[in-house]
Amino acid sequence: MHILLVNDDGITAVGITALLKEATARGHRVTMAAPARQQSAASHRITLSEPVMMRPYDAGIPGVEAFAIQGTPADCVRVALLGGLVTDPVDVVISGINNGHNAGMAVHYSGTVGAAMEGSMVGYRSIATSIGWNATPDALRALAELTMDMAERYSRIPPLPMSVMNINAPSLPPESWMP
Repeated sequence: MHILLVNDDGITAVGITALLKEATARGHRVTMAAPARQQSAASHRITLSEPVMMRPYDAGIPGVEAFAIQGTPADCVRVALLGGLVTDPVDVVISGINNGHNAGMAVHYSGTVGAAMEGSMVGYRSIATSIGWNATPDALRALAELTMDMAERYSRIPPLPMSVMNINAPSLPPESWMP
């Protein structure tokens, strides 16, 4: 499976790194296109009146193509999928793991959800994934595993037009999330 990883917390964020490690450990091909700096609450904003610059980023894992993009999370998706950055088919766009929940009214402001919506708008299965503020490394690892489980299942069904799977993990120990 080929996964495009994006986020709104920036390319160096612990959440996207947790997803990257889990995806590559499962043997998935990963391309990362994430903001060069923090872009929380960017919503679904795209850049129209200035250039969107990018530079290669060393993700520290062989075979992973990664790019830091001077733009919003939605810009990252557009550059990757429509701008020629990714030339091989992508099976799923995953945005996150966001530092903070994206539920209720927060989904309207979320750059994490905005990036997933952009992926969906251009025809890709898309997932936004978030966890409570300042989650422990164990909780991030557990949510990365859960997100990859869901992505693997999601990739086997036909894409649902204009749909985003939105996963939010509670600020509780991972063993209490599910029976």
